[in-house]
Amino acid sequence: MLDRVVAEMRRLFNIDDSIDVVLESHFAMTMTETLSNLDLTLDDAGIGYGHRLVIREKPANSSGSRQPRQDLAINVTANCTKAVS
Repeated sequence: MLDRVVAEMRRLFNIDDSIDVVLESHFAMTMTETLSNLDLTLDDAGIGYGHRLVIREKPANSSGSRQPRQDLAINVTANCTKAVS
């Protein structure tokens, strides 16, 4: 489930639970999708090999930057995920 992915990314990147975050799927360098239903599995959300999952702090207003810090992403591989630094 995507909620477990968010929890693991928070642990990996030391993101406090009090910080409101957004999970995004990046594919093909130009396609981004915000993943709002965290009850879905990776398969149900259409996440697979070649996707990059990005966690970022939710902007306080609509003028917030969409550019995540590079070290807050994981690449989805065939059988596992690998943290990007």
